[in-house]
Amino acid sequence: DQADGPLPIVDIALATLVSATLTLRAPLPMPEAAERSPTIGPLPAPLPEPSPSPSFTPTPAPLPIPTPTATPTPNQVTVYRGLNGTNPGAFRFDSDGLSTFETPSPTHRFNMPFTVQFVGSKIPGVTGAVVAPTFGVPVTASYTPQFGAGHWSINFPGTEQSASQRLLSERAKQMFRIR
Repeated sequence: DQADGPLPIVDIALATLVSATLTLRAPLPMPEAAERSPTIGPLPAPLPEPSPSPSFTPTPAPLPIPTPTATPTPNQVTVYRGLNGTNPGAFRFDSDGLSTFETPSPTHRFNMPFTVQFVGSKIPGVTGAVVAPTFGVPVTASYTPQFGAGHWSINFPGTEQSASQRLLSERAKQMFRIR
């Protein structure tokens, strides 16, 4: 039983296990050239384009409106050091720092003002920066009402106490025009 003409021969990898090559006696049906892919065989039919539904039109979700974060506004207070002189000894530091008060002293010859800027509420322990007068080094002030009504303690972090006293004395002499 031989067919007319040569038949296509298909080698099957599995045939090596049985050490034989199978020869098909009937020709395999071949797809038309237009339906064949050179590497993967027949191509599937293209999918139809999706059509939008007339009853449903998607709308984008509204974007969330960002809530502005509250930037704390700095508060400011002026405190005074009552002085009878402007020498360095007039600026005595206690364990909490240099004592100042929110009201000028009526019993002292001079009242040296300090402007303190702090963030948040004026609660015991709140600390701010002395923004005026300037000293060329950091100066802080902490609200310490346990030492008296309206009491603030001024400190010069990182500066020796004697150097802080000299800076205060020089500034007081300039402020009150004393030589």
